[in-house]
Amino acid sequence: MHPNSLPAVLALLAWIPLCSVLFFLFSPVRAITLAYLIGWLALPIAEVQVSGFWNIDKTLATNIGVGLGAALFASNQFRGFKFGAIDILLVVFALGTCITSLENNLGLYDGLSGTAQQLFRYAIPFWFGRAFIRNRKDLHQAARIIVIGASVYAVLAVWEWRMSPQIHRTLYGFFQHSFAQHMRWGFYRPIVCFRHALALGTFFVWTSLLAISMWRSGRLHGLLGAPGIIFMILPVIGLAVSMSFGPWGLFAFGAALLLLRKRLHWRLLIWLPAACAVLWVGGRYSGWTNGEWLSSTVAKVSPDRADSMEGRINAEDLLINHARKRPVFGWGTWGRNRVYDEWGKDLTVTDGLWIILVGSFGLFGLITFYLWWYWPLLMSYSLAGAVEDEPVIMPILIAIALQAVNFLFNAFLSPVLTLMSGAAVGMFLRANYERRALQRAYEFPVWVEPSLAPQPGYTR
Repeated sequence: MHPNSLPAVLALLAWIPLCSVLFFLFSPVRAITLAYLIGWLALPIAEVQVSGFWNIDKTLATNIGVGLGAALFASNQFRGFKFGAIDILLVVFALGTCITSLENNLGLYDGLSGTAQQLFRYAIPFWFGRAFIRNRKDLHQAARIIVIGASVYAVLAVWEWRMSPQIHRTLYGFFQHSFAQHMRWGFYRPIVCFRHALALGTFFVWTSLLAISMWRSGRLHGLLGAPGIIFMILPVIGLAVSMSFGPWGLFAFGAALLLLRKRLHWRLLIWLPAACAVLWVGGRYSGWTNGEWLSSTVAKVSPDRADSMEGRINAEDLLINHARKRPVFGWGTWGRNRVYDEWGKDLTVTDGLWIILVGSFGLFGLITFYLWWYWPLLMSYSLAGAVEDEPVIMPILIAIALQAVNFLFNAFLSPVLTLMSGAAVGMFLRANYERRALQRAYEFPVWVEPSLAPQPGYTR
C-alpha cells in the first residue's frame, strides 16, 4: 500500500462498523451478502498495519465487521448450527498450519496466529453461508444480490476497458498493480478494485454462469424498470472485456456444462475439471509430467501467453523441488517456501494456490484443503434430484469445479464464492436430513401408537 494513502486506511477501518449498520438496516441474508460483496468489490487492495495484530485487509475487515454485526443483530441465526465432516476438514487444515510452524521451529505463537488467519480467510465466510442462508428463498435472494452487484461492476469494467484502469487510483490514490500488464490488443485490461485483472475475470466467470442459470429458470427478475435479461447480459460483457484467455476458457466449459446438463451425465462431467486439477497436481509433484505440452498447446493460440505459461512452469519446477525437501508439513510462512540464490534474491514467482499450499504447508495442507473444497461436489452426487434443476446450486457447483482448475495457476478465491459454497453445503445437509426423516416416517416401527398407524387405503 502507498504509505500516504489515507483514503485506503479510512475505507478499511470504516468498513468494520458499516457492516454492523447493514445488519441493522436489512435482513440477515441481505446484510451478509451485501457485506461480503461490497467489501470484496469496493474496498482497496491495501493493508493497515496494527501493532500486535494481523494486518487488516479487505477480507479481514469484512469478516470482523460481519462477525460484529451478526453478534449484535442476528445471533439467533446460529441456532441449530452443527459441525459436520466438511467443517472438521476445514479445522484440520487450519490446525495443520500450527503443526507446520512447530515443525519448522517458528514457535507456537506463529502457529496459532497462522491457524487463526486460515480460519478467518476460509472458514468464517463458509460458516456464515451455512448459518445465514437456510432455505431456497434465502439462497435465491443472495444470488440475485450477487448478480446485480456483478452487473453494476461490469459497467465499471467496461469503462476501464475503454478509458484505462484508473478507478482504484481515483478512489484511493494509488494503482494496485503493474500498469505494464494492462494493455492488450489496443484496449486496457480492467482491474477496478481487484488485485489482478485475472481475479476480476474469474469473478465474472462464475457470476455470469449464475446469472444465465437464474435467467433461464425465470428467477432473475428486473430492477428499477430494467428487465432481468439485462442482469444476465452485463456480467457476460464484463467477462468479455476482461481480456484474459484463462477466464474465457473456464467460462466456455462451464457454460457448456450448464446448458447441456439435462442431456449429458452432468454428475460425471462436473468432475472433469476437478479431476484434471488433481491429475495436474499429482503429475507435477511426482515428476510424471513437466508441463511442456501445455505451453506448446497455448503457443498455438497465443505465443505471448505461451511465454507466460512457460515462465510459470519453470518457476513451479524450482518450487516443487524445494517443497519435496519438507514433503509432509512444508516450510511454513514468511517466504520460506520460495527459492533464493546465494545473495538472497528471489528466483521464483508463486502464482498457483496449489504450489503455495504444498510449499508452505506440505502435502498435509494441500490434501486437506482440496478435500474441503471438493466436499460439496461429493455431497451433490447423492442428492442429484436436489441439484439438477436448482438454478443457483448447480452453477455454484460448476464454479467450485472450475475454481479447482484456477487454483493451478492463480491464488484468487473470492469470499463471496466461499459464502455461497457454504450456503450450498447447508442446503445439502438440510436436504439429506429431510430425506432421512422422510424415510424414517415411512418405516412405521412396531411400537408406533395405533392412532398413528397407516389407515386403510394408505399407500407409500
